[in-house]
Formats: sequence, C-alpha cells, structure tokens
Amino acid sequence: MGVGVLGVIPYREELTHFSMRYLAERLLAKVVAGEGGLHNPVKTILIGAMSPSTARSYQPFHEVNKVVITGGDRSDMILASLETNTAGIIITGNILPPQNIISKAAERGVPLLSVPSDTFQTAIQIEHIEPLLTKDDVNKISLWEGMAREHIDLSSL
Repeated sequence: MGVGVLGVIPYREELTHFSMRYLAERLLAKVVAGEGGLHNPVKTILIGAMSPSTARSYQPFHEVNKVVITGGDRSDMILASLETNTAGIIITGNILPPQNIISKAAERGVPLLSVPSDTFQTAIQIEHIEPLLTKDDVNKISLWEGMAREHIDLSSL
C-alpha cells in the first residue's frame, strides 16, 4: 500500500495498570490514610463483600497489588486486606472505619480512599477508567522511552 512502517510497539501488561493516585483522582476520592502508597500500581480489583475467612481462602485475595472495594463499616474486611499485599483499599459510602484501622493503614503505607458511592457503583466507575499515561508515571514513561528506542526507527522521523 506504500505506507512506510517506522516500527511496532509491543504489548506490555504493566502499561495497562494504573496507580492508586490515578485511581483516587479519577474517583474524586478523599485520601484518608497511606498517602505514601499512592504510587502503588493496581493489578487486581476485588469487591470485599465476603467474610474475611472466605476472602482468605479465595486465591485472588492473595494477589500482589490488589485494590479492595468495601464498605467503610466493614472493619473486618479492611483489616484482612491490610494483612496481605494490598495496593490500596477503597471504602465506600463515605463511612470511615475506626481510628485504629486508619492508623494501621497509615503505618503500612496502604492508601485508604473514601468515596461517597456504594461498592457496586464504585466498581462500575473503576471498570470504565482508562489507564492513561500521566506526568507522574515515571516508570511508565521510562518504559515507553525504552520501547520507542528499541522498536521504532527514530532516525527516519
């Protein structure tokens, strides 16, 4: 067809993940605790509507860098989430957990994001979020730069 191809950038899964900061901004969430963990990448999203004992036996609950969406009144689920490798917890209904749980999240650097919507609506909102590149995504920018240098004929530009 006479169209020159300068290169092809391959698929990289890590470019499809967003950070807790990005998630907080898109949900217009209030950061209650764990501001230091806002750079954490989100790889898995779980709805914490089960009991903690059931959650502990559920394999995705043990995934690295997950975000758990649960009601702010579900202290049991929030504590169970803090015991595993959790990127962040979204507490719904503008209900804040007790102060000792907020302190524990802060100590562990796990962001607690508070949103006014219910758990289902929050999950729907997250499902529609596109993982766009932002100026704060230093690692993603570096990855893109390396991929561009490796897979695109930049001298032809």
